[in-house]
Amino acid sequence: MNKGLYALYLIFFVLILVALYLFTGASILIYLDIASLLVIALFLTILSIFTTRFKRCMGYYKAVFNPDADRDLLEASSRYFGNFTLYTMLVGAVGFLTGIIAMLANLEDTASVGPNLAVALITLLYAALLCLMVFLPFKLSLDSRIRKG
Repeated sequence: MNKGLYALYLIFFVLILVALYLFTGASILIYLDIASLLVIALFLTILSIFTTRFKRCMGYYKAVFNPDADRDLLEASSRYFGNFTLYTMLVGAVGFLTGIIAMLANLEDTASVGPNLAVALITLLYAALLCLMVFLPFKLSLDSRIRKG
């Protein structure tokens, strides 16, 4: 994957998201939630530590941008990013379900329903964005390089 092309993809993706958020008329700050970011980041870090050694994990990220990576490394990297696409969505679902359970446990407090539901949905949104902006493009790029031989 070309670093410049990937940077352009990220810029384009972020601009589309910002435009969508601006068209909703809401502040972009409502889409920032530290608890949701921590859920995604901590779960994925723990999964990465338990499924792959850290040094090997860093090698997979480097393989995405290394034009001289051998076929075995490309295939292992592709499997890693394929798995992490799935893991990320599962972590987002766990965060979503946790937020829904917290919301349902406090239904008598109607003022907290909206904020709790927003946190649950934002966790799922972060997981989907991480998949779309990192793991899926990396996997597709690696798969393309593997097919080219």
